Formats: sequence, C-alpha cells, structure tokens
Amino acid sequence: MKKDINIIVVLIILNLILKSICLGDYNIDLDEPFSLYHANGDLKYLLELLKWENNPPLFFIILHFWIKIFGIGVISARFLPMIFSSLVVIFIYKTGKKYVNQVAAIGASLLYTFSNQNIMEAHDARVYSLFVLLTCASMYFYLSMIDSGKKHKYLIALTITNILLIYSHYLAFFVILTQVIFTLVITQVRKKIFRQYLISFGIMLLAYLPYLYIFLIRLTTTLHDGLSAEKSKLSHLYFLLEAFCNYHPTIAVLFLIILATFAVFLFVKRQTLSVQQIIIIGWFVIPYVLMFLISYKLPMTIPRYMIFITPGLFLTVMMAVSYLGSKVKFIAIGLSLVCVCLMAITTDLNYSLGFQSKKAVGIIRTLKSDSTRVYIFPRWIEIVFTYHYNLDIFKHFGTYQEYLNKDNIYALSQPNDIDTSRLKNVKDVLLLIGWGADIQDKDNLIAKTLIQKIGPMDTVAILRSYSIFHFGENKIKKQLARKD
Repeated sequence: MKKDINIIVVLIILNLILKSICLGDYNIDLDEPFSLYHANGDLKYLLELLKWENNPPLFFIILHFWIKIFGIGVISARFLPMIFSSLVVIFIYKTGKKYVNQVAAIGASLLYTFSNQNIMEAHDARVYSLFVLLTCASMYFYLSMIDSGKKHKYLIALTITNILLIYSHYLAFFVILTQVIFTLVITQVRKKIFRQYLISFGIMLLAYLPYLYIFLIRLTTTLHDGLSAEKSKLSHLYFLLEAFCNYHPTIAVLFLIILATFAVFLFVKRQTLSVQQIIIIGWFVIPYVLMFLISYKLPMTIPRYMIFITPGLFLTVMMAVSYLGSKVKFIAIGLSLVCVCLMAITTDLNYSLGFQSKKAVGIIRTLKSDSTRVYIFPRWIEIVFTYHYNLDIFKHFGTYQEYLNKDNIYALSQPNDIDTSRLKNVKDVLLLIGWGADIQDKDNLIAKTLIQKIGPMDTVAILRSYSIFHFGENKIKKQLARKD
C-alpha cells in the first residue's frame, strides 16, 4: 500500500512538472477568453449564460471561484486544468494495478503523462481535463463496486462522481451509457450490482432534472447546427488513434499491431478476461465506435471531444502487452518500455495550435494612432483581442465593448456591419481578420468596402490564424519597421 502511494505521488509530481514547464508559453486563445470572461461575471449571469453555452455549468462555476482568488493571468487561469490533468494518473494507476498488474498500471500512467493531446488540454482553460479526471474516477468506482464487498462505499462515490460528470460535459452520457450497457449485458455484473447501479442512476437523473430543460434545448440546437467536426469517414478511426498517439504513425501502427495480436491471442488460446478487464476495453471501444457511427449524422469525431477515452486506450494497450508477455516477463516489460519511450520522445511539452493572437494585437497596438479606426472580424475574436489588448478592460464585465469603442475599435458580426456613413472623416483603418473569417466573408466584402471608402489595402502581417490589413495612404509597413 505504501509503495503504491509512493508511485502515485511520483506520477503526480512528474505530471505537474512536465505540464507546468510551458504552461504560459503560448497565447490565451480560441475558447479560453470566453471561459475566463464569463466565469469572471456573477453566478446569476453565469447560470443564465449556460442556457445557450455548449457546456454544462460545473467547470465555469469552479473557474469562477478560482479566478476570484488567483486572477485571470495566463498561468493562474491554466493552473487549474493543469492540476485536474495531473490528478488523472491516480485513477489510471489504481485501475491498472487493481485489475491488470503493476507494470500495466505504471505503463498506462506514463503513456497518459506523455500524451500530447492531454498535455494540450492541461494547458487549456476549458473543461476537458476535468472531464477526463471525472471519467477516470467514475470508471474506477464502477469497477470497484462490481468486485468489492463495500458496495455502499463505492455506490456513494460513483453516484456523486457521475452527477459531477454529467454537469461537466454533455458527452459524459457516453460514459454513463457504457456503464449501463455493461450492467445490462454482462450477467455477472447484472447479478452483482444491478439494483445498486439502478439506485445510483436514478439519483443521478433526479440531480440532473434542474438542468434537463437546458440540455434538451442545447441538444435540439446541436442537432440542427451540428458540431465543429467533419462527418465520419472510415479513415477517421485511424486518425483518432494517431491523434492519441502524439500524431505519430509509428506509435499508432505499433498500438494497432499490439491490439490486433492481443485479439488473435485471446481467440486462439481461448483465453478469458476478467469482467473488469472487459469493461476497461469497453471504456475505450464503445464510445470510440458509437461516436464514430453517430458522426455520420452529427459530426463529433475530433480528438478533444473524445479525449475521455484515452485512459481506456492506454490501459487496454498495456493490458494487451501484459497478456502477450505473460509467459516471458521481460517481453512484457520490454514492450512496455518501447511504448512508453516512443510516447516520451514524441512528447511536445508546448503542444498547442500556435495561434498568434497576442502578436497580432501587439502589432495593432503599435500601429494604431488616436485617429486610426480598427475593425475586428469575426466578432467572436473580439473577446480574444480584448484579453491581449487591455486586461483591465477585459475585467469590466459586460462593458468591455464600450471601452473598445471609445478607443475607436469595433467588432463586425458580418460584412455589412460597417457603418459607411461614419467613414467619411476616417483616413486610416486597420482590419484584424481571425479564424473562421473565410466562412463568414467568402467574397471579401469587408476589404472591398474599405478599399472603396478609405483607400488602397496594404498587407501588414499574415500570422497563424490572424491577418492584419491597413487601408489608407500611409506607408504602414515603413512605420512598423521604424517602431520595431
């Protein structure tokens, strides 16, 4: 027991160290400013917001209290998800040790530790690291309830965890569905915990009733609008696996070979797995296949949506390695080391999309004079811009747009939002174009309007997911060069 605690502590410390090294090295961007801005508001507003937000309220509420204490700087904002991500190894190790063996437990924990996708979510002030943590806790308590004499203890733990889980992300219902399937389908599980799981499930649903109406609204909207992913293709099954293998084909192919060999081994040798081991495999396989099939109608097969299955994948791979090397121990240890080393050497501690919002805002701040008008498009990058432009303005909940307008900065929702009547005395315009603009303004109507009303267009900078253009007669590039 003491040895296990020591191993877990070392794994947590390793995660904290690795995930903190580059915690503040890249821009707050994408949905992070949205989370920070709205979590900075009061709780009443926050609960109103969640009627049209794509995630349930748990992470926003936790983040609300976190930033009230620690602020909304880059490090403080990301420290919370980094902690959540680091604690996941507790449940990966405990599950692996209890239901496979210690080598598999350590191996799966290290595969998770060196997973780029999980490192990225540890550096993201969004819900996904919490989602993975609660999923791992839920599966551990569910597995423990099956074989433990202390069912009531794990029943309470599972019920509380599952309530938190469904209040963290809508996709949590795939975790619950996986548990329901195994409870109904596997006779041994049904006999042991059907009544207890039914009680847990009922309490969970009752706890969700206050949010059920909002869930149905969001579900209807999502079915109508879809998610930000492509519809399924068969190649997506491999793409997702490769994404979870640090986007490295060698690791993905190795994992596939190990899993395929394991399946053949079980079939040929007529080897049987424990119920818990079958469930661990199902933790990965069932959501992986179901979400892929559903994505033919409602696209959702992108890595961050499916990140909650990665611990199940890593445990399954290490379980397969253990079985394949069951007769010769050094084969299991050697193959485990190969898998872990490949993940380790392909780990990018600063793994991110590399968006350059901070640099873009810095250029605009450098070039902008009191008479310069700035347009931001699409409107959804306005909050990203504000975070990097002036953090004090960002903190003015509900009024930051007024402060931007006073600085002659305006966000555009669509091309025809430009009030051309107010351009009569404007001689100098900077236009910041962000991600998604090509969809919103396919015909470049904004640029055409500004060229017509202000003057010739000069390309100032083309950055990762951001572009800056100047309209007017001033030689803006020479001005930028002098200020640099």
